[in-house]
Amino acid sequence: MKYEDVLKKVKKTHICPFCNKQKKYILDQNRYFYVTVARAPYVANHLLIIPNKHVKLFHELSAIELKHMFALTRKWTEKLHKIYKDIAILLRDGPVISHLGKSVNHLHLHLVPDCEIGPLQNGDGNREFYDEKIFNAIIAKTKKLLSK
Repeated sequence: MKYEDVLKKVKKTHICPFCNKQKKYILDQNRYFYVTVARAPYVANHLLIIPNKHVKLFHELSAIELKHMFALTRKWTEKLHKIYKDIAILLRDGPVISHLGKSVNHLHLHLVPDCEIGPLQNGDGNREFYDEKIFNAIIAKTKKLLSK
């Protein structure tokens, strides 16, 4: 089945696929999070770490929840590093916005072994490295924007 078709079905039913977890698919869990294999993986052994409760935004997690999230993240990246040289950790939060490629309105982490992060990278090696003046301006602008 195509992932697009699954997403259309989820959108129609308004049922969160991460809240409807099945014990048989859980690799590991703690009080606040569980680990599973991605159903629509980017590559083999692509894992997801998902909060047990329905939460959309990272800042909605408590300190204890973050501690449990990072414990599972550390444990499973360590396991993946026994097999793979590189692990990309991608946090997805916020509402589904189609042009960003996000497809589920439930915060989750992707643990993706040996995989480029597509549009986030400029594959031709011509990524810009900001000089000191531009970099300082960007930092100042970002601090001002995010200090609100």
